[in-house]
Amino acid sequence: KYNPSGTIDFIYPTVGSHLGGDVVTIVGNHLGNVVDIHHVSLDTIPSSIHFQNDTHVIVSSGPSVFGSGVGDVEVQSTSHGSTIQSNAFTYTCDTGYYGLSCIACPGGGSTPCTLHGNCSDGVSGTGKCSCEVGYVGVGCQFLCPGGVSLICSLHGECHSDGNTKSVCDCLAGYYGMSCSE
Repeated sequence: KYNPSGTIDFIYPTVGSHLGGDVVTIVGNHLGNVVDIHHVSLDTIPSSIHFQNDTHVIVSSGPSVFGSGVGDVEVQSTSHGSTIQSNAFTYTCDTGYYGLSCIACPGGGSTPCTLHGNCSDGVSGTGKCSCEVGYVGVGCQFLCPGGVSLICSLHGECHSDGNTKSVCDCLAGYYGMSCSE
């Protein structure tokens, strides 16, 4: 018996996180024979199959090893072979990640800028943190002496000494770790 080639008519959503885990529905014709779909990939990344029949496949996207990018959707079944929709799914950087490779922002992807600033994230982002008032460091990881409300006792300027702590440059006439003397 001849089984016609499959077609993919609709994919939703067409964009997912590079971390994976997005539920994606693929709708078409002759995708499989109820239970013989054995492989689905989004941009060459294998996906977990949750539901399948001749016209629908529901999968969870796998994590992208490439970061962000556009790729083909492929459904493979024993009865209908390989059905491909070109350039049909886009992996994009999740919040807290930047660049084409989706690199974690300083402080980590789940805690970008140590939750004390905003990371320039996304595919076109730079990964640079803009720290909240009272925090310094590449990842906004250091609280300034004197705290948020009395940074350097209001008698100096706070900055990071590199990678170990925050320090105050005191105005003339003031000294001490927080310019309080």
